[in-house]
Amino acid sequence: MSTDIPHLKAHRERTGKTQADIAMIVSDLTGQPVQQSQISRWESDPESIPGRMMRALAQALGISVDDLFEPPRANDDMQVDPGEPYKELTKNVGLLRACLEAAPGVQHLEGVPRPEQVDELCARIVHKPNVVLAGHFDAGKSRLCNALLGDDLLPTRYRPTTAANTWLRHVDDRPADLDEVAYIFGPEFDPLRIADAEHRDEHQVAVGGLEVLTAYGTHQSERSGEYTAVVFLDAPILRACNLVDLPGHQHNAKDAKLAQAALVYADVLVYVTPCAGGLDGEDLVHLRAHLRQLPRLEEKGLDVLGSFFLVASHAHPNISDEQVVEILDEGAKTLVRELGETVFQERFGRALTTEEVRSRMFPFWFERADRRDALREAITMALGTTIPAVWLREADDEVEAFRQKSRGTCDAHIHQYRRALNDLQAASRDLEDRVAAEPQRKAQRMAQREVLRQTIRSNGASALRRFEQVYDGLVNEEAVTRFIQSRYRDRKAAQQHAAGAVIDLVQNHLSAHSKEQADALVPAVNEFLGAYSNGFEDLKRPDGSPVVEIAFDARGTFLGGLASAGTAGALTMWAASLGNLGGYIIVAKVASLLSALGIGMGSGALISFVAALGGPAVFGAAIAVAVGWVVNALFGEAWERRLARRVVQTLEQNQVRESFEQGIRDYWSTTERSFEAAADKLEQEYELQLQQLYRIVHEGASDRDGIERLLQELQRIRDFFGGLPWKAVAPPSHHKPAAQAS
Repeated sequence: MSTDIPHLKAHRERTGKTQADIAMIVSDLTGQPVQQSQISRWESDPESIPGRMMRALAQALGISVDDLFEPPRANDDMQVDPGEPYKELTKNVGLLRACLEAAPGVQHLEGVPRPEQVDELCARIVHKPNVVLAGHFDAGKSRLCNALLGDDLLPTRYRPTTAANTWLRHVDDRPADLDEVAYIFGPEFDPLRIADAEHRDEHQVAVGGLEVLTAYGTHQSERSGEYTAVVFLDAPILRACNLVDLPGHQHNAKDAKLAQAALVYADVLVYVTPCAGGLDGEDLVHLRAHLRQLPRLEEKGLDVLGSFFLVASHAHPNISDEQVVEILDEGAKTLVRELGETVFQERFGRALTTEEVRSRMFPFWFERADRRDALREAITMALGTTIPAVWLREADDEVEAFRQKSRGTCDAHIHQYRRALNDLQAASRDLEDRVAAEPQRKAQRMAQREVLRQTIRSNGASALRRFEQVYDGLVNEEAVTRFIQSRYRDRKAAQQHAAGAVIDLVQNHLSAHSKEQADALVPAVNEFLGAYSNGFEDLKRPDGSPVVEIAFDARGTFLGGLASAGTAGALTMWAASLGNLGGYIIVAKVASLLSALGIGMGSGALISFVAALGGPAVFGAAIAVAVGWVVNALFGEAWERRLARRVVQTLEQNQVRESFEQGIRDYWSTTERSFEAAADKLEQEYELQLQQLYRIVHEGASDRDGIERLLQELQRIRDFFGGLPWKAVAPPSHHKPAAQAS
C-alpha cells in the first residue's frame, strides 16, 4: 500500500546494505558528499529527505522512486519449495541401515561383503544434489541464496561479504550428535564427511548460532580465513538439495582458491553475474572450468544444460525490459561463440544452439515478479522433478549393483571352497604348489607392472611433445590473426575475449590427445588386473584341470587402492569404464575417490577428465590473463593482426606455456603415483586372500566339517547382502538421454 513517506530504512535493510554503503553510492551518483550520519537522519525522519535526493536513493537501493514509497514485500515471494522428492529414498535408507543389526559376522573373512560397506553405500545414495552458487563478488549470490531460502539468513552487504564456503543443509540432515545451527571448520575439512565425528573434531574451529557465520564467514570479520561453514536450517528448498554459497571471484586469491576447491562438489551450478556488465573474460574462464567439471546428468536423461542456471543479477528497474532481453540474448550468443567448439563439443558431442543456451539464462531482481519468477519456477522444476528422477534412478541402480556384486562375490568364494572340499588332499597340495610358485608369480607381476609404469611415463613425455606442437601451431601471430578473423566480426568482442579463447583452444586440442592416451590405458590396466584372476598355465593337475582358483576381485581391489591414494590422474578413464560403481563399494571404500574424480550420484560417467588437465596452474594463468587483459582502441584494417600480436605477448608474459607444461607433468606424475599405490594394494590383498585360502583348506584337510560350516556361513552372507531390502524409488522413465541430441 502506497504512503506519503519513503520507506528508506526498510528497503535498505532488505538489500543488506549498510548506511555507509548507501551514502557512498549516493555520493557517487550525485557528485555531492553524503555521510553515513545523513542517511541515519533521513531514516529517522523520512519526511526530511530532499526531493532531489529521492531518485539517487532509489537508484542506490535498485528500485524505482514509486517503489521507495511502498513497504518492501516479504522475502518468501521468491522462496523455492520443491516438495520432498527424496522422502521415500530416505525412508528406504533408514530401513537398510536398521537391518544391519541382523548382519552375519564376517570379520574373519577377506573379500566378502561387510556391514560398513552398506553404510558407505547408504551415505552415497542418500546424498542430495549440491547446488553451488558461484560468480563475481558483489554479484548478489548471498542475496539470491536468501531469496531461495525465503528468509534473510546469510550476511549480505554492498561490498564483498562471503569469505567462506558456506554449506546450507536441512536441519533434518544434521547428525544426531550435533545440536547447534552453524559449524565452522578449517581449510582441510571435507563437507561430505560431516557425519564423521573424528573428522569434524579434527577440523572444527567454532560452533554456535548464525552469529558465528558473521564472525568467521565474512570479509568484515577480523577472524575471517580459509573456512568452510556448515549451517543447518529449516527451509523448504533444503529438502531437495544442499545450497553452497561460495566467495565471489575477482576479490582475492584466497577467495578464488576456496571457491575453486568447493566446485568439485557441484551437481548443479547457479552462476551469478551482474546484468549490467554482461559476461566478461573472467566469467568465461570460470564458466569453461565449471561446465567441464559439472556432472553430465544429460547422459542420464536430463535436458541439455538442465543442471545449469546463469543468473543476470541486479536487474533493477533502471534497466529497461528491452535492455534486459538484449543483455541476455547477447550473453547467449557469447557463450555459443566462445564455448561452442570446445566446452559444448566436449560435453555434448556438438555445439549448442543460441536458443538452448538462452533458455538457461534468467534475470533476477527480487522486488519485481517479472524478473524473478521465471528463475524460481525453473529451479523449482529442476530440484523437485527433473533432477530427482535422475538421482532416484541412480540410487536404485547402485543398490541393485551392490546386491548383484554381493551375490557374485560370495558365489565365487562358495565355488572355490566347494571345489576344494571335493578333494581336500589334492586342494591342499595344489595350494602348496601355488604358494611355492609365488616368487615366480611376483616376478611376472612386477615385470607387467614395469611395462605399465613405462607406458605412463611415455604418455607423459608424448603429451609434452604434443603440447609443444599444438602450442607452437596455435600461439603465433599468423595463427592467432586467422583465428580472430574467423571467429570475430565485432572488434569489441575480439578485444575482450580473444586471449581467453586462444587458451581454451589449446586446452581443447591437448585434452583430445590426452583422452586418447587415457583410453589406451584402459585395456592395458585390465590386462594387468586379469593376470591376478588367471591361474598359472604350468600349474595343472595330471588330467589337465587347473589348480584351485582364488576368488579375488582384482578390479575392485585396484579401485580401492586408487581410493587410498585419493586421486587417479589418467586412470580416471579406467574407473569410469567400470560403469555403475555401486557394486564396487563392496570391495573398497571408494566414495571419497568417486567425489574427487567427479564420478558422483547422478553421473555414473567420467565428468572431470578435461577439467583436470592442466589443473590449477593453467586455470590460474587463464585468470591472470583475463584480469589483466586490457587492449586500447584498435583502428585500421590490420587491427586483427595487432590484436593477435598483443594476445601472443600477453600469454607469454603470463607464462601460459609454462603453466600448461607444469600441469601436464603434474597430471602424469599423479597418474604414476596413483598406479603404484593401487598396484601395491592389489598385491597386498591378493597375498592376504591366498594366505586365507591356504589356511582354511590346510586346516580343512583334517577338519572337513570346518569347511562345511564356512560354506554355510558364506551362504548366509550371500543371502543377507545379496537380498538387502529395497523398494524402487525412481519414477517410470520415458526420457531419452539428451547429451548427443542433434
